[in-house]
Amino acid sequence: MVDIFNDAYADKSRFVTQTLALIQSIEPPEEDHTKEIVLLRRKKEKLLELSLDDLISKQEFRQRNEELNRQLEALASREKKAAQCIDMPHIRALLERELSFQAPVNSELAASIVDRIVVHNTGDRQRAKLDIHLKMGRLVPAEYGKNAAVLCCKNS
Repeated sequence: MVDIFNDAYADKSRFVTQTLALIQSIEPPEEDHTKEIVLLRRKKEKLLELSLDDLISKQEFRQRNEELNRQLEALASREKKAAQCIDMPHIRALLERELSFQAPVNSELAASIVDRIVVHNTGDRQRAKLDIHLKMGRLVPAEYGKNAAVLCCKNS
């Protein structure tokens, strides 16, 4: 089966490149926290004014200031995550590994590629003739022996 998949997807690099281009064309939604950041900075300024005017204690200033700083850091972290690019080299490596069809073949991937398999009666209990119909419209004839792997595999 590995040989059949490798033959059927001989142009894997083109498929991987097209898939990556599709992924890159999808832009993640941008999160705009500008208003929230401006509001938090104003609160920090007001808090400082309250402290300078001795309207709040130093301890209360520290506590409130630390909380505002935590909120600012959380917003900055979310913006950074949103701005990070998709790790294309990692995705490329995953695609190439899955499409290399190294044993064991990923059964979900095989199911997504194979449309149906027709088994023909050969009259020989030691051999089976198969027509493997792929979802991309290709027919891959194969012949299996009881004690051997693919005896022949021709792409049409």
